[in-house]
Amino acid sequence: CSQAISNGNFASTGGWVLSGASRVYFDGSWRLRLGGSPSTNHAAYQTVSIPPDIDLGANLSFAWYMATDEGSSGHGWDDFYMEVRDTSDRPQAVYELRNDGWPQNIWLSGDNIDLAPFAGQTVRVAFYAQNDEALPTTFYVDNVDLQLCTNMVPDLSIVKQIVGDNDFAPGDPIEFSLSISNNGNVIAND
Repeated sequence: CSQAISNGNFASTGGWVLSGASRVYFDGSWRLRLGGSPSTNHAAYQTVSIPPDIDLGANLSFAWYMATDEGSSGHGWDDFYMEVRDTSDRPQAVYELRNDGWPQNIWLSGDNIDLAPFAGQTVRVAFYAQNDEALPTTFYVDNVDLQLCTNMVPDLSIVKQIVGDNDFAPGDPIEFSLSISNNGNVIAND
């Protein structure tokens, strides 16, 4: 498997396009912060290419945390969700729809999201938070991980080179070369 998300732990400033969202130091590490003030719509996304040969999966996972001021006024006013969008920013699928009524002040794991249906496409992995006009909720995201897994079935070729006069006896040495490749990319050569 290979990692498709760049800077999924938000340790540096690269990899993500932010709209209202920010990279902040929170709870002992750098995180993505969305929401946190009234009447906000925050977003962050990263564009990734999912190869067509994802026969063993394209699995997205992340951690999220929520703190809210909603309290006894009820819940369901401030939302957080993860989406897959195409490169024209049109929604393709919504995952992890959460709100201020979920457990707060604790890190939770996002579901293991299968992005294999998007094989062969370039998409945006996006996080969104929306706050209403009062009592804001802050959402944090960390450890975003997209593992792209392919079944590497190597192409194996053995080239026999005969040494001497082609008159072999048991125990005579034979020289050969071995090349292992996957989709034309040489993996090993001897």
